Amino acid sequence: MLTPAHRRNLLLTVLFVAAYTLPQLAFAGSLSGPQNPTYHNPAGVAPIALSAEMFRERMARIANDPGLASRRVGEGVATGTLNLFGEIAGTWENVDAYLVYTQDFTALSPAFGRLQVLLRGYKAEREGASNRYHIGWDRRIYWLKFAGAGAGVPHLLGALEFDSTYVPEASDPYPEFNANPAVLAQCTALNPCALNWSPFVLYRDPNTDYSSYPEGAAESDLLFVSNSVGDVIAVSLDLYNAQGAAAGRTPLRQGDALKLSTIGYKLTEPGFVYVISYMNFETLASGFVVERQHYIPGTDFIDPNLPPDLNAGTRTIKLLLEATNGTGANTVFAFGGPFDLGFNWASAPDFLFRGNMESLTSSPN
Repeated sequence: MLTPAHRRNLLLTVLFVAAYTLPQLAFAGSLSGPQNPTYHNPAGVAPIALSAEMFRERMARIANDPGLASRRVGEGVATGTLNLFGEIAGTWENVDAYLVYTQDFTALSPAFGRLQVLLRGYKAEREGASNRYHIGWDRRIYWLKFAGAGAGVPHLLGALEFDSTYVPEASDPYPEFNANPAVLAQCTALNPCALNWSPFVLYRDPNTDYSSYPEGAAESDLLFVSNSVGDVIAVSLDLYNAQGAAAGRTPLRQGDALKLSTIGYKLTEPGFVYVISYMNFETLASGFVVERQHYIPGTDFIDPNLPPDLNAGTRTIKLLLEATNGTGANTVFAFGGPFDLGFNWASAPDFLFRGNMESLTSSPN
């Protein structure tokens, strides 16, 4: 759990501005960290820089599997029609693939520069003994609609899939899922489900006093089960108390308030991730839903937290590889990419393919 002692208060306003890109890069991980800029953000939005190893340990604790920090579960190929490819030299124990877009924060603070903002992440599958890796993607990402289906503004859930072969068992660490009728019916050996993780959600239920919590709310991680075609069938929150200790799980309920974040990756700092908050607290209404959709912010809906001239459809979608070797303080991290996939967000549903025999290209500026 990230405590105040672990935090670096890297303050900036999160604006969805025109995307920039960088050439393909792969860096050996270091724990030197960012340069701790002191940009003042009057809105109070505070991205957090934390070690990638700590980030993975947090995921492993949720899975009740200490080895998960260095060994992701499952084949990592999502149900869908697009095979997406990247490459990174070397031999790696674990390679993950992230669908990202690039956002430039240089104007707010040069120490932040360009971050690769997570949309959806998977374990990548290696192509034989080559340096190439691939995932399959169903052309959609996850959104939380606080007001329910067909109403209100969708909010991005930057989700990482950490188990693509989930079948509920009485002994698994998810009693809220392994007793859920929908999960029992749909997550079978022939059609396993996926467990997904959207970390660093701030949470308030209407009956709890959060005055002793550092953020005025409980830190939590949102967990959800998606069925074999990717639709969400069960949701839960993994909670932390005011001291940063695990405090059990809770279902989401009408009247709960959430503030979501997503993850940013800086190509020159593979040993760190950035937690980016991009919205104010919002209260769940009756019928709230997590959807897998291809919404275009600025076209399909107007979010008052985002700039009024946002044109998300023109953003280039890229594939970033993150590779690791080792465990604990000896973990080595490296990035490959980001790679140009040949489409932007608006054209993703109609894009056919980029053949796997084509030369991979880094995303141009």
